[in-house]
Amino acid sequence: MEIIYHLTIKKDRILFKKTKPYRTDSLDTEGFIHCSPKDKVRSSAAKFFNNEKEILLIYIDQSKVSSEIIWEDSNNDNFLFPHIYGELNLEAVIEIYEIVRDEDGIFIFPDGF
Repeated sequence: MEIIYHLTIKKDRILFKKTKPYRTDSLDTEGFIHCSPKDKVRSSAAKFFNNEKEILLIYIDQSKVSSEIIWEDSNNDNFLFPHIYGELNLEAVIEIYEIVRDEDGIFIFPDGF
């Protein structure tokens, strides 16, 4: 099982219901849902969620995603990020982990990140 990760704001937790696929604003504006490989999760959180106190880290099993996943170099730095070109079927979601900040304002990630 190869896992990719999606970061989102905590209020999006209600979007993760078993009754419908998950969509993001980026799916409508850019055509895909942004995801990250494990080694880019921390830097993505710092870059895109710097003003958030709490975020969600979504674990996704690539093999169960029904939409097309394309790995692309979106930053022109020769590093590929997985993009989901369509809605995310919730059967592919393995876990949703809440990320909070410590007293120094640093995100606290699960072990291994």
